[in-house]
Amino acid sequence: MGNNVILKFFRDKRNLNIHTSPIKPSAHYTDTITDQIFLSDSLEVVLIKKDGAKVPQEFIKPEIPYEEKTTIPKSDLVQEVKYVFQDWNGNEDVLSLSERYLQEIERLLNEGCEKGFI
Repeated sequence: MGNNVILKFFRDKRNLNIHTSPIKPSAHYTDTITDQIFLSDSLEVVLIKKDGAKVPQEFIKPEIPYEEKTTIPKSDLVQEVKYVFQDWNGNEDVLSLSERYLQEIERLLNEGCEKGFI
């Protein structure tokens, strides 16, 4: 167990949790807001004859009218919380690291059974 970084990390956390104080992972909050931007354009065509006379202007209006949005619907705001161990060198959060830990425990138990230790 001492040679496996994840197993050693969680063993040390367990010892601190039991003998010193409960482990308190740090929370990282992320807020993501999405909104829409309406873009439009218009085209002005001016025909000038050789004699300099202008033919009446033609405007092509945008198909999508501009709409001003003053509020963001609640469904467009995404809040996420990830808990991390500040002293872990990897980039995994607590949940991901715990899943890796359980995989390592399972691998260690299987190895112990194969070698006849368990």
